[in-house]
Amino acid sequence: GSSMPNRGLKFVEINEHSDARGKMRIVEVDGGGLPFVPVRSFIVSDVPSGKSRAGHAVSCDELIIVAQGSCLITARTGAGLEEHRLTPGTGAAHLRPGTWLMLSEFEPGTILVTYASERYAETRFFEDYVELDR
Repeated sequence: GSSMPNRGLKFVEINEHSDARGKMRIVEVDGGGLPFVPVRSFIVSDVPSGKSRAGHAVSCDELIIVAQGSCLITARTGAGLEEHRLTPGTGAAHLRPGTWLMLSEFEPGTILVTYASERYAETRFFEDYVELDR
């Protein structure tokens, strides 16, 4: 690894097209907001009030997009803890491997779309932030 702290969370702009028929957000590898090649996608919805998701470190690259609603993202990286309110307007949250993640304070009706760089069977579970050398 490098001696720089892992800035394990960064925001990535998603291309949005809007017209009289509504909005379309386009996610593509290379220049379209996706900084890695995804092999898995999952959608989180219907999170009950007061419940949270994740609460562990991610073992691969993940890109989280709020399709609708909002939630609070808390990430722990080598640089410390940071918190942001994720909305459709914040862009996508890109998490690097080893970054600890908590998603909480879901607004009713929130839908998250996540892309991951590993298949579920290949992911490893880390309780806390880890410095993954990759």
